[in-house]
Amino acid sequence: MGKHQQRARRRDYWVTVVSDPVPVAEVIVLGSGKDCDLTIALADGRSMEMGVAELVISTDGQVKVELECVDDVDVQVRYSGDDLELRAVRLSGGDGCDEQEFRRDVRPWLASDLVEGLPCIACAEITLATAGG
Repeated sequence: MGKHQQRARRRDYWVTVVSDPVPVAEVIVLGSGKDCDLTIALADGRSMEMGVAELVISTDGQVKVELECVDDVDVQVRYSGDDLELRAVRLSGGDGCDEQEFRRDVRPWLASDLVEGLPCIACAEITLATAGG
């Protein structure tokens, strides 16, 4: 495989964070080839923030995707759209994080009403759609 054809690693466990539609203002991915930050800005003003090692985003409907070069190294990808919904979010621990440790970190993060960012690096699978999609 070439350097741009690297496949995501199979994860043995996932934590479902969202399984019912949640209104979203936008989703922002910021980073380089080594580090990546994910911000899911919910329509109610809260946000889900985390560092991600691997990220898969699936979309349906009229989701707008914008790419902006931030500096010599970083790019920002912004997902937005009218009546945008977060349909699903699944998280798994990044490399070097075992399942019990990851679940122990995720529970208080969710219980805190997302006040602070997730305290560990995650792998994420996200589904976004516009309400009509």
